[in-house]
Amino acid sequence: MSFFLSQLGDDKSHSLSYIIADNFTRKAAIIDSLQSRVDDYLNIIRERGLSLEYLLETHVHEDHVSGIHELREQTGARRVMHENAGLHCCEQTVRDGDEIYLGELVINVLHTPGHSPCSVTYQVQDRLFVGDALWPGNIAPFVKGVSNPKTLFNSVKDIIYSMPDDYILYPAHAWLGQRISSIAQEKYCNRVIPENCEYDGFIREASEHNQTIKNAGKYRSLNLTC
Repeated sequence: MSFFLSQLGDDKSHSLSYIIADNFTRKAAIIDSLQSRVDDYLNIIRERGLSLEYLLETHVHEDHVSGIHELREQTGARRVMHENAGLHCCEQTVRDGDEIYLGELVINVLHTPGHSPCSVTYQVQDRLFVGDALWPGNIAPFVKGVSNPKTLFNSVKDIIYSMPDDYILYPAHAWLGQRISSIAQEKYCNRVIPENCEYDGFIREASEHNQTIKNAGKYRSLNLTC
C-alpha cells in the first residue's frame, strides 16, 4: 500500500520530523513534530487535503522543542506517547505491540528503550521511524539519569537489527547531514554499534562519541512538558 511521506527538518537543531498519511482516506500523523515547523505542517495538511489524526512522539526527552501542543490546539489531533513517558497531557499512551490506524495504513509500535525509557520505533510497512534509538552511522548521546546504555544496546541489536536489511530508517536527527539510512547500512557501517560489535566495544565508542558531541555543543537536552 502506498502512502504519503514528507520529512521536515530544523537546520539549527538538526532535528527531523515526518508527516505520514494514508493516500486513500487522507488521514495523517506527524512524528516528532517541531515547533519551528508548525506552520509548514499545517500548510502541507491543508494543501493535500489531509486530516491530522495523531501527533506521535518517539520519546519525550528531546533536544528539540516539540510542536505537539500547538498542533493539538489547532487541529484536535491526539497526542501519543509511550506509557513510560508519565505525562498527563497525552490523549493516548501506547506500549510494545500496539497498532495505530490511519485509515487503511497501520503503524506498529515497537518499544525500543535505552536513549530514554519511553523510546519507541514506529514501523510503517518497510519504514522504521527510530527517533533517537539510532542515528545514521552513530547513536544519540547518552542523557545522564535518563539513558541506559545496556538497554539501548539490546534494543538496537535485538529489535531494530532483527528487521530485514532493506528496511529504511528515518531518525529524529541528521548526523553529519545524513537524513536517512537502512538496516543494512547501519549493521555494517555504524561506527558505534555495528551488527558484530560486543557491548564493551560499544561502550568505548559511545563514550568517545558522547564527549565529541558535548565538546562541540551540538546536543542539548530539554524535557517535553505539559
